[in-house]
Amino acid sequence: MEKDIVPQAGYELKLIRARGFERGFSRETLSAIKGIFDSLSDARKLLKEEKPDLVIGTGGFTCAMLLFCASLMGIPTMIHEQNAYPGRSNRLMGHFVDRIGISFIDAQDYFDNNKTFLAGNPIRDEFKNLDRAKARKKLNLDEEDQLIIFMGGSQGAEAINEAALYILKNYKNDNAIYYLLAGKDQAQKLEEKVKTLVIDPDRVKIFGYYNDMSSLLAAGDLIVSRSGAMSITEIAASGIPSILIPYPKAAGDHQTYNAQVLSNAKAALLIQEENLTGERLLKAFKLILEDPQVLEAMRNNAYNQRILDADQRFCNEAYQLVEKTKKKSTKKAQT
Repeated sequence: MEKDIVPQAGYELKLIRARGFERGFSRETLSAIKGIFDSLSDARKLLKEEKPDLVIGTGGFTCAMLLFCASLMGIPTMIHEQNAYPGRSNRLMGHFVDRIGISFIDAQDYFDNNKTFLAGNPIRDEFKNLDRAKARKKLNLDEEDQLIIFMGGSQGAEAINEAALYILKNYKNDNAIYYLLAGKDQAQKLEEKVKTLVIDPDRVKIFGYYNDMSSLLAAGDLIVSRSGAMSITEIAASGIPSILIPYPKAAGDHQTYNAQVLSNAKAALLIQEENLTGERLLKAFKLILEDPQVLEAMRNNAYNQRILDADQRFCNEAYQLVEKTKKKSTKKAQT
């Protein structure tokens, strides 16, 4: 993916050989060990060629090799951790890098507090100045309409799609408007199932993918969603009450930790997929949507978790680290 996206954005892309370790010992272990030395060799060569003032990593084995080499060479290093529970690479590199930007305060428990600062996840500019009234007008929503969104991520989520079908069949709310973001591979299948239900088709819209998420979330009254880092960030920025269903196979169960950020703040309800039933979801819908005070409280609590200047926070820390390092180098050269 990066091979296409990065050059299209106008940036030069350079690759290093890298492969991670599988848990346990296997025939691949020896190849993986060789891969580490290949990665370190490529990373060191790249750093010598580019002579960077700063190296920033965002997680993953490839970033770890580059950060490790940079730290050994005395080059300033930073990492940005997107999730409330850090991945293995970032937890390891936390011991070597100079500064660590976290997106949720919960992640601070896994790093040296002297290195850590709360940055947040950088978010698109359209999320920084949301206007709920304009967003609802854009979607042709009446004042009494309640916009309910089901979102399973770009690949979709069968459990969330099935939950949506149960709600469509059993939740009696004449003001409900449903946007089902089913994933490109599941949208047609879900559309066929919806056609079998007794429901006004004008009140149900199904998409494989939705482009204008900022307007949709700003206009929404409730979202049922996975809890990836950016989903949580955009939900908080939009102030939309949520029911979060963490992806059960996420590495380190990090989506549960992400969901807990909002559920602990009383901005969301958290339901593990193994506990997700239509009846339980229906009960949650009635609890949230049929009590204006609950809706308003959840919306305000979500707003209180938003960080809209994450890009500026991280850049400021980066500039300060580079300047601090340059001053140290100048002072050392003068002595």
